[in-house]
Amino acid sequence: MSIGIVIVSHSPLVAAGARDMVLQMVGDDLRVSATGGDPGGGLGTDPGAILAAIKEVWSDEGVAIFVDMGAAEMNSEMAIEMLEPGRGSRVRIVDAPVVEGAVIGATMASTGASLEAVITETTRRFSSTGTVDIVRETEPENDRWIRRTVTITHRVGLHARPAMAFTRLAQTFAAEIRVAGIPDDDPGKAATPADAKSIVRIMGLKLKTGARIEIAATGEDAREAVTALAGFVERDFDEGGHE
Repeated sequence: MSIGIVIVSHSPLVAAGARDMVLQMVGDDLRVSATGGDPGGGLGTDPGAILAAIKEVWSDEGVAIFVDMGAAEMNSEMAIEMLEPGRGSRVRIVDAPVVEGAVIGATMASTGASLEAVITETTRRFSSTGTVDIVRETEPENDRWIRRTVTITHRVGLHARPAMAFTRLAQTFAAEIRVAGIPDDDPGKAATPADAKSIVRIMGLKLKTGARIEIAATGEDAREAVTALAGFVERDFDEGGHE
């Protein structure tokens, strides 16, 4: 069972739109609720509505709440305090931009990540200005790596649903797998690589249509992993219509 996701915004349109974006990316299997606006129909948030949203997506694995600004966080804290005894400790407010944070957090949750993992990975990817803080991996110097270069042709690049599908495929292999973009001004050298099994790090690379990437792997099934992932990219992540 995955964690639940709650989106809280002062605007009901922002909350509903963020929820719709999340569900389009991760599918309907993840429980996501959204609430926005005050009881009178204006801009604001309501502790009672937030409490109902938490209960709607309740999971014993926990609930992550994404809020847009000050009062939304305060009212979310009040809603948590209103929960039945013993439940409040399983609900956490995530310090991340409401839309981008909810998308990344929900994408992680859809892969089975724990509440603590979602909070840790999501918050560390954003600076105080709300921009993505890209943290890439380094490769061991002495290991043998299988490498292949491919070009991304999918309309949205290696982002959103393609990124999620790519990391899920990578997770089926035991090998250590890295992905790196190849700079246009230095085609002979790949940039510092990111963990291919981390949705947050792959999305953080911001690889667009037309980007050339190097897929590298080391381990017992490294060759199979590189072949499968490179083919997946070349097939546009098996999304024939690029929708």
